Amino acid sequence: HWTNLPQCNSSNSRLFGFFQCLPAIWRAFQCLRRFFDTKNVFPHLVNFGKYMFTILYYSTLSLYRIDRASRFHATFITFALLNAIYCSVWDLAMDWSLCNPYANNPMLRRVLAFHRPWVYYVAMVMDVIVRFNWIFYAIFTHHVGHAAVLSFVICFSEVFRRGMWSIFRVENEHCTNVALFRASRDVPLPYELLSADGQ
Repeated sequence: HWTNLPQCNSSNSRLFGFFQCLPAIWRAFQCLRRFFDTKNVFPHLVNFGKYMFTILYYSTLSLYRIDRASRFHATFITFALLNAIYCSVWDLAMDWSLCNPYANNPMLRRVLAFHRPWVYYVAMVMDVIVRFNWIFYAIFTHHVGHAAVLSFVICFSEVFRRGMWSIFRVENEHCTNVALFRASRDVPLPYELLSADGQ
Protein backbone atom coordinates (compact mmCIF):
# COMPACT_ATOMS: atom_id res chain seq x y z
CA HIS A 1 0.00 0.00 0.00
CA TRP A 2 2.69 2.49 -0.99
CA THR A 3 0.13 5.02 -2.21
CA ASN A 4 -1.95 4.80 0.99
CA LEU A 5 0.28 6.53 3.54
CA PRO A 6 -1.95 6.04 6.62
CA GLN A 7 -1.96 2.26 6.02
CA CYS A 8 1.25 1.73 8.04
CA ASN A 9 0.67 4.22 10.82
CA SER A 10 -0.09 3.34 14.42
CA SER A 11 -3.86 3.33 13.84
CA ASN A 12 -3.76 0.54 11.26
CA SER A 13 -0.69 -1.61 11.83
CA ARG A 14 -0.66 -4.23 14.60
CA LEU A 15 2.97 -4.88 13.70
CA PHE A 16 3.74 -1.28 14.71
CA GLY A 17 2.40 -2.01 18.22
CA PHE A 18 4.55 -5.12 18.43
CA PHE A 19 7.66 -3.18 17.41
CA GLN A 20 6.96 -0.70 20.22
CA CYS A 21 7.01 -3.58 22.70
CA LEU A 22 10.28 -5.14 21.48
CA PRO A 23 12.74 -3.11 23.64
CA ALA A 24 10.74 -3.88 26.78
CA ILE A 25 10.49 -7.57 25.80
CA TRP A 26 14.26 -7.80 25.40
CA ARG A 27 14.88 -6.07 28.72
CA ALA A 28 12.33 -8.33 30.45
CA PHE A 29 14.21 -11.39 29.15
CA GLN A 30 17.48 -9.87 30.42
CA CYS A 31 15.94 -9.44 33.88
CA LEU A 32 14.77 -13.06 33.87
CA ARG A 33 18.22 -14.22 32.83
CA ARG A 34 19.80 -12.22 35.66
CA PHE A 35 17.31 -13.74 38.10
CA PHE A 36 18.09 -17.29 36.97
CA ASP A 37 21.82 -16.57 37.25
CA THR A 38 21.73 -14.92 40.69
CA LYS A 39 18.44 -16.15 42.24
CA ASN A 40 17.93 -12.59 43.54
CA VAL A 41 14.26 -11.65 43.46
CA PHE A 42 15.21 -8.05 44.15
CA PRO A 43 16.04 -6.24 41.95
CA HIS A 44 15.76 -8.58 38.96
CA LEU A 45 12.17 -9.85 39.25
CA VAL A 46 10.95 -6.45 40.43
CA ASN A 47 12.63 -4.90 37.38
CA PHE A 48 11.01 -7.62 35.26
CA GLY A 49 7.63 -6.46 36.59
CA LYS A 50 8.41 -2.93 35.45
CA TYR A 51 9.03 -4.09 31.89
CA MET A 52 5.88 -6.23 31.92
CA PHE A 53 3.86 -3.10 32.71
CA THR A 54 5.63 -1.32 29.85
CA ILE A 55 4.68 -4.15 27.48
CA LEU A 56 1.06 -4.00 28.67
CA TYR A 57 1.09 -0.21 28.25
CA TYR A 58 2.23 -0.33 24.62
CA SER A 59 -0.03 -3.31 23.82
CA THR A 60 -3.16 -1.63 25.14
CA LEU A 61 -2.19 1.63 23.42
CA SER A 62 -1.96 -0.25 20.13
CA LEU A 63 -5.33 -1.96 20.70
CA TYR A 64 -6.91 1.36 21.65
CA ARG A 65 -5.55 3.07 18.53
CA ILE A 66 -6.67 0.34 16.13
CA ASP A 67 -10.04 -0.78 17.51
CA ARG A 68 -11.13 2.59 18.94
CA ALA A 69 -13.31 0.89 21.55
CA SER A 70 -14.09 2.45 24.92
CA ARG A 71 -13.14 -0.76 26.78
CA PHE A 72 -9.61 -0.46 25.39
CA HIS A 73 -9.56 3.21 26.35
CA ALA A 74 -10.14 2.36 30.02
CA THR A 75 -7.67 -0.55 29.88
CA PHE A 76 -5.05 1.66 28.26
CA ILE A 77 -5.45 4.36 30.92
CA THR A 78 -5.17 1.76 33.71
CA PHE A 79 -1.96 0.18 32.43
CA ALA A 80 -0.49 3.54 31.39
CA LEU A 81 -1.07 4.91 34.90
CA LEU A 82 0.42 1.84 36.59
CA ASN A 83 3.40 1.88 34.22
CA ALA A 84 4.07 5.59 34.76
CA ILE A 85 3.97 5.26 38.56
CA TYR A 86 6.09 2.10 38.59
CA CYS A 87 8.70 3.54 36.21
CA SER A 88 8.84 6.92 37.97
CA VAL A 89 9.48 5.32 41.35
CA TRP A 90 12.10 3.02 39.80
CA ASP A 91 13.85 5.94 38.07
CA LEU A 92 14.08 8.04 41.20
CA ALA A 93 14.71 5.41 43.87
CA MET A 94 16.69 2.74 42.01
CA ASP A 95 18.34 4.26 38.94
CA TRP A 96 19.18 7.62 40.53
CA SER A 97 19.28 6.50 44.22
CA LEU A 98 17.33 9.57 45.27
CA CYS A 99 14.36 9.89 47.68
CA ASN A 100 16.47 9.44 50.82
CA PRO A 101 14.65 11.43 53.55
CA TYR A 102 17.74 11.29 55.82
CA ALA A 103 20.18 12.89 53.35
CA ASN A 104 21.62 16.37 53.94
CA ASN A 105 19.37 17.63 51.14
CA PRO A 106 15.90 16.16 51.73
CA MET A 107 14.85 13.44 49.28
CA LEU A 108 18.22 13.37 47.52
CA ARG A 109 21.21 11.21 48.51
CA ARG A 110 24.23 11.73 50.74
CA VAL A 111 26.84 11.95 47.96
CA LEU A 112 26.08 14.28 45.06
CA ALA A 113 28.28 15.08 42.08
CA PHE A 114 26.46 18.27 41.05
CA HIS A 115 27.07 21.11 43.48
CA ARG A 116 23.61 22.66 43.17
CA PRO A 117 20.88 20.49 44.72
CA TRP A 118 18.10 22.24 42.79
CA VAL A 119 19.32 20.43 39.63
CA TYR A 120 18.21 17.13 41.16
CA TYR A 121 14.82 18.46 42.19
CA VAL A 122 14.18 19.82 38.69
CA ALA A 123 15.25 16.49 37.16
CA MET A 124 12.97 14.55 39.52
CA VAL A 125 9.95 16.69 38.60
CA MET A 126 10.73 16.62 34.87
CA ASP A 127 11.18 12.84 34.85
CA VAL A 128 7.80 12.27 36.47
CA ILE A 129 6.03 14.79 34.22
CA VAL A 130 7.38 13.23 31.03
CA ARG A 131 6.61 9.72 32.30
CA PHE A 132 2.96 10.86 32.29
CA ASN A 133 2.98 12.18 28.69
CA TRP A 134 0.61 9.31 27.76
CA ILE A 135 -2.18 11.52 29.16
CA PHE A 136 -2.27 13.34 25.83
CA TYR A 137 -3.18 10.08 24.10
CA ALA A 138 -6.03 9.61 26.57
CA ILE A 139 -7.29 13.20 26.25
CA PHE A 140 -7.36 13.50 22.47
CA THR A 141 -9.71 10.58 21.95
CA HIS A 142 -11.24 12.07 18.79
CA HIS A 143 -7.82 12.14 17.16
CA VAL A 144 -7.05 8.54 17.97
CA GLY A 145 -4.76 8.37 14.95
CA HIS A 146 -2.62 10.88 16.80
CA ALA A 147 -1.61 13.74 14.60
CA ALA A 148 2.02 13.98 13.55
CA VAL A 149 2.62 17.06 15.71
CA LEU A 150 1.30 15.38 18.88
CA SER A 151 3.31 12.22 18.27
CA PHE A 152 6.42 14.25 17.52
CA VAL A 153 6.13 16.31 20.72
CA ILE A 154 5.57 13.21 22.87
CA CYS A 155 8.45 11.34 21.22
CA PHE A 156 10.75 14.36 21.53
CA SER A 157 9.91 14.71 25.23
CA GLU A 158 10.74 11.01 25.70
CA VAL A 159 14.11 11.48 23.97
CA PHE A 160 14.77 14.42 26.31
CA ARG A 161 13.80 12.34 29.35
CA ARG A 162 16.04 9.45 28.33
CA GLY A 163 18.97 11.80 27.79
CA MET A 164 18.41 13.38 31.21
CA TRP A 165 17.97 9.91 32.75
CA SER A 166 21.30 8.72 31.36
CA ILE A 167 23.16 11.74 32.77
CA PHE A 168 21.81 11.18 36.29
CA ARG A 169 22.21 7.41 36.01
CA VAL A 170 25.91 7.76 35.21
CA GLU A 171 26.26 10.40 37.94
CA ASN A 172 24.65 8.03 40.45
CA GLU A 173 26.96 5.19 39.42
CA HIS A 174 29.99 7.43 39.85
CA CYS A 175 28.84 8.63 43.28
CA THR A 176 28.23 5.01 44.34
CA ASN A 177 31.73 4.06 43.22
CA VAL A 178 33.16 6.99 45.19
CA ALA A 179 31.20 6.03 48.32
CA LEU A 180 32.45 2.44 48.06
CA PHE A 181 36.04 3.64 47.45
CA ARG A 182 36.10 2.17 43.95
CA ALA A 183 36.76 5.62 42.45
CA SER A 184 37.89 9.07 43.54
CA ARG A 185 35.57 12.01 43.31
CA ASP A 186 38.35 14.51 42.64
CA VAL A 187 41.77 13.42 41.48
CA PRO A 188 44.42 15.54 43.26
CA LEU A 189 46.92 17.38 41.11
CA PRO A 190 50.61 16.58 41.61
CA TYR A 191 51.25 20.25 42.43
CA GLU A 192 49.57 23.02 44.42
CA LEU A 193 47.49 25.71 42.78
CA LEU A 194 48.03 29.33 43.78
CA SER A 195 45.08 31.23 45.17
CA ALA A 196 43.20 33.63 42.91
CA ASP A 197 44.65 36.74 44.62
CA GLY A 198 48.20 35.34 44.80
CA GLN A 199 50.80 35.55 42.05
